[in-house]
Amino acid sequence: MLAVSSGSIGVDLLDIPNEPIRFMADSTQRNRFEDAIIAWTWKTFIDDPNNSYGLVLLPMTKACVRAMDVVQQFATRLNISVPETFVISGASKRGWTTWTTAAVDNVRVIGAIPIVMDMANFQENRSFPALRWNKTSNNTHGYIRAIVDFSVGPKPISAYGYRARTLNNQRRDFRLLIADPNHPGKAMANPVIWFNIAIVTEVETATTLVYSLTIENPASGWEGFFVQVNFPGPDGTILELTTETQIIPDTYPTADCHNEECFGNLV
Repeated sequence: MLAVSSGSIGVDLLDIPNEPIRFMADSTQRNRFEDAIIAWTWKTFIDDPNNSYGLVLLPMTKACVRAMDVVQQFATRLNISVPETFVISGASKRGWTTWTTAAVDNVRVIGAIPIVMDMANFQENRSFPALRWNKTSNNTHGYIRAIVDFSVGPKPISAYGYRARTLNNQRRDFRLLIADPNHPGKAMANPVIWFNIAIVTEVETATTLVYSLTIENPASGWEGFFVQVNFPGPDGTILELTTETQIIPDTYPTADCHNEECFGNLV
């Protein structure tokens, strides 16, 4: 669709990285995917900084550069217009590779669209809002603690929580949409409503704010909650950052399934 709408050659490059990979030095000998591959090769580099060729990002980047070579060669064979420049894009690990490919081949790459891996001007971006959190739960309640460090970034302008409860004790379901039981193949709104609630400011200093939210376990079903912190954005906008959602109690409506037991229906 992108190629047709832009009137340009489009290429979908797969296996970046080629996975799964099993490393000979890995005592577990398990198949690794995605982040596990990245982590393993970075660990080997940290253990031996003199061997930078073990980083999987190198062959991932090389594959993208060679892909541009192949596109140009193939276009020549087809006797069509040969692209001299490229706009590249990818998500997550491919987003990281988008950066590295643009760095090593900055003549042909005139545009880079790294999705998720937004690392531009990393040093300058350190002054952006910083939010970290932890969450715990037990037999009586759940707890979220959100820590905001604005020593080099903007101070939050407000913070509050959201909570919602499942419709019953049969599904731990907080989705926005569910399958319409009366019209198979169509979606309908999941009538689980999120309510805005106040939170506690535990600590406030010249550079730090600590917020917390404690919710009691429901008598039945499940309750989800999270903390949202709002920062001033450009042109009067608001940047909203949230913690992960805590779901209590930390239980599931069914036991683990195995093999054929795991088959189910769309709901």
